[in-house]
Amino acid sequence: MSTVNELKIIFEQNGKLNNSLANFLKKIEALDQHPVLNVHEISATLDKIRKISTGLPAEDQVIKNLNEWVNLRSQKLNCDKKELTDQFGSQFAALLKTDNLELKGQYPDLKVKFYTTEIDFFKNQILIWYGLKQELLSKVKVDVQSVYRALKAIDKSLYERELDETLFLQEIHTAYMNNISKYHLQEGSPVEILSVLKDIVFLKQDNRFNADPKKDNFTEYGRASFSYDLFRLSNRTFGAKTLTLDVATRMKTATKSGFLWIPENNSGDGFACSHLAFKEVS
Repeated sequence: MSTVNELKIIFEQNGKLNNSLANFLKKIEALDQHPVLNVHEISATLDKIRKISTGLPAEDQVIKNLNEWVNLRSQKLNCDKKELTDQFGSQFAALLKTDNLELKGQYPDLKVKFYTTEIDFFKNQILIWYGLKQELLSKVKVDVQSVYRALKAIDKSLYERELDETLFLQEIHTAYMNNISKYHLQEGSPVEILSVLKDIVFLKQDNRFNADPKKDNFTEYGRASFSYDLFRLSNRTFGAKTLTLDVATRMKTATKSGFLWIPENNSGDGFACSHLAFKEVS
């Protein structure tokens, strides 16, 4: 069987199509300096080699040698992927530990606080979710430093936002009463939480948006922000009434538009909420 270098030289000497094979083999040679770190690029390059080789005479001894080499390199690739997963988990856990955070779960879903990192080693991507895959917050490559920085930035954007609890309760109550009026409900009746969120978004707009309602003047306030603010709201008493949150039924959780996931602690526990209300304290 030929070595990768021998195959590369043969293809370099035999026409345009084979030059492509030579270039891909040369690329793998370079990537093999750090095979574990480069598993994604190596995998993609092997796929390109397979695609070209399927159009060449299978009975040709050089092509047979190439296919044998690809099969052997694919076997090593599987070993490299396993090593990557082992390294990634331990390195990610070690980084988080410097912030006194614990990594939980199993691949593909590793959990930190109330975030879920969905890791796809084959696609070379990590999806960062709020809650148990409730709100997609970010997408990064499979890289320990990248996902660590992204998580820290997301977490900071949530917990470092200033929360005036009195004003926030007032906004929720105003939005709630708007819905009571809109749907001709009795005060104290439950109102869909996402309908309340829509009204709160507009209550948060400043004079610039009111004067010129264009995208550049719009202040965003999404599901994750509302959820987190409800979680950290320490006082739910508004006058003689209390803000109550209703757990969503299974039917309501069938679609994203029917509920909002709200954490109960920093460990990732939470519940799906479909309605809220302001009720008199008994």
